[in-house]
Amino acid sequence: MITLFPKDVPKPALPVCDWVYFATPSKAGWDKTRAVVSDLRMIIRPVYENSENRDKPKPVPNVKNIRQGDAILLVYGGKGEPYKPMFACKVVASPRPIPDFEAFSFADVSQAERLEASGYTRDPHFKKFTGISVKVSPVTGSILKPPARGTTIRTWKQVFGSTTPDKL
Repeated sequence: MITLFPKDVPKPALPVCDWVYFATPSKAGWDKTRAVVSDLRMIIRPVYENSENRDKPKPVPNVKNIRQGDAILLVYGGKGEPYKPMFACKVVASPRPIPDFEAFSFADVSQAERLEASGYTRDPHFKKFTGISVKVSPVTGSILKPPARGTTIRTWKQVFGSTTPDKL
């Protein structure tokens, strides 16, 4: 397991969460991304991967494992820069639930123009905007993303190697 914080480096004051969501820089940028999550109370992301097989779409890794009540640390960054925590999120009941995906909801259709203009993509299977329904709390600090493993949603333990703050 990779440790991101050697023993002699001060540890960030981050809340321990079930998941870490790595949001990469988008057309919207930090401010608009923060506003979208705060206003819509959703982390906008497709449920399914963009796949050639339309008959059997493949879910994005880990999306079926996220549950109502889970905590997600939403971090934003990349492209050579540390990720900065944006929100500590609590997964809440979906207002427009997606069958078979407990934590996911369809975005309100009245927000489609805003989301499109901000560079978000529609789910390739549903052809609608989808996301994780959340309650948000601001956080500060910075973290490094572990080496690429092909997914933006990882368990806390995959990222930090521990599930308790004193072991970080």
